[in-house]
Amino acid sequence: MGIKRFFTSKKSKSKPKAENREMTNVVNSMFLCTPIYDKLKVKCHPDRFIDEKQKIIAQDLFQELQENKYNYEKLLEIELQVNRFESTIQK
Repeated sequence: MGIKRFFTSKKSKSKPKAENREMTNVVNSMFLCTPIYDKLKVKCHPDRFIDEKQKIIAQDLFQELQENKYNYEKLLEIELQVNRFESTIQK
């Protein structure tokens, strides 16, 4: 009975832990950053804006974008900021 239990033991499958979040960010950063970065750099480039107030906001966003060019999670946060900025311009 003991030998049979040894060969038929079930291994519990555990879900990825929060510790793997950094590794996921690294993998996503390697493959998914370029398209997001390219889209955002066009949307928030300071030269697109005439109004000085908008230009300053766009410049700050653009600098943050440049600093986090290869950080996937941060790019997603910046994308939300850029979308909020665009929605205020269109009103």
